Amino acid sequence: MFATFCSMLVIYLNGVSFHSGPPIVEQARNTIVFDAWTTSERRIRPLTSLRSLIAIPAFSWKSQSDLDHSFRANWLVIAGAMMTLALMSSRSALAQDPRIPGQGFQHAAYAPLPIPPSPGTIFTDTPPQEIAPLMSAPTGHASGYPRQMPWGNGHIMIADPADFPRVKAFDVHSPGSLWDNMRPNLFGIESSDEWDFYNLINTDRPDFTDATYSVGKGVTILESGYTYRKSEDSELHIDRRQLPETLLRVGVTDELEIRFKYVGYVMTNISDQTTGLKTSAFGNDDLQVSIKYEVLQQDDWRPMVTFLGGTTIPSGTGGISAYQTQPFANVVLGWGFRRWLYLKLSTGVDFVKTNDVTKVVEGSFQEGPLGLNQVDNITQWHQSASLLFQATKRVGGFVEWFSFFSDNSGDNRASNFVDTGLFIYLTPNIQADVRIGERISDRVNSVFTGAGLSLRF
Repeated sequence: MFATFCSMLVIYLNGVSFHSGPPIVEQARNTIVFDAWTTSERRIRPLTSLRSLIAIPAFSWKSQSDLDHSFRANWLVIAGAMMTLALMSSRSALAQDPRIPGQGFQHAAYAPLPIPPSPGTIFTDTPPQEIAPLMSAPTGHASGYPRQMPWGNGHIMIADPADFPRVKAFDVHSPGSLWDNMRPNLFGIESSDEWDFYNLINTDRPDFTDATYSVGKGVTILESGYTYRKSEDSELHIDRRQLPETLLRVGVTDELEIRFKYVGYVMTNISDQTTGLKTSAFGNDDLQVSIKYEVLQQDDWRPMVTFLGGTTIPSGTGGISAYQTQPFANVVLGWGFRRWLYLKLSTGVDFVKTNDVTKVVEGSFQEGPLGLNQVDNITQWHQSASLLFQATKRVGGFVEWFSFFSDNSGDNRASNFVDTGLFIYLTPNIQADVRIGERISDRVNSVFTGAGLSLRF
């Protein structure tokens, strides 16, 4: 542009006029600039005509000195035009390079960056003091996202950390603040993108509330764990252990996964406080088959909506199996608030066959004490709320409430529970977890704890 200015100045000083034709450089006319703070469109006006710039003007002269002067002026004009063309060509070449974000070439993997203007340019007259806060704000998609996870099967992708789902009314652009949009975790410890909360393995365990996200197309997650429960009331004391709580999740599409769950080996000890007798039951529980589907993605206040449905298959050991299918369904809602903070709510229903011991009595010498079971088919509803947080690069956690209630059983009173736990990420694809919780009740003392290990591949 400086060369163009010099050329025009020389022409002006020599009293030369040139023909102005329609602009040929249409790219300059049609380039759209997005203001970083208003996202409004403004078109750049062409500064000059390329055809009129390179046209050799018709000089008139009366002497050799005039001729020499005009000759030099012509060459200055041509040199200025050539320099302008070189600068414009280099600018065009840069715009075609997908590694450099700009207003030119666009590719699916390289979305444009809104570029904050510089003071004193043709883009804007924004004062210098207004530039700094714009530069600290998130700039949207960066080139190279999504990209493959360094560890995994090639289908595990890393999303742009700046593009996390959130309620925009809560946006804060204050670097160093606890609520800054780009704070990577609760303690503000910087980490690479693959360790971002939304890029880590996302499991259904150890909290009661299912994960809102499916595993993704071509991705598999294998979850396993151990749980111990102890319940005591005025009549019965019950201890229950189950292992390995295996859940296999296989991604069919980016939104749909199929699931196979095997609670595993169940061991139950029952003590009757009235008779003083004890009994035990152990064996394999029924297999569960289900699907999970992401119905809607979060859009500002509108939550992410995920549906989960399936049934049990009567495949367990006698005394443990329900001997019939037991359908179930669940809807999970999810809101992202920060890169490290996520809320899940769920409502579901289970059509179950209960087989509960209500009393332990004397049996034969060979059998020993026997548990008297109450069998019933009930509709059991459940609700839950779980708040997830990422504390550091490798440690996350949750706090949760969940409840069960029914409308056609002998006791329709709700049972409420609270629990908390930690996620420990050995790698972005390997998660260990622990949890502990209890029932909120003045009738029953109930506590539970457990641990697990999950893999993504």
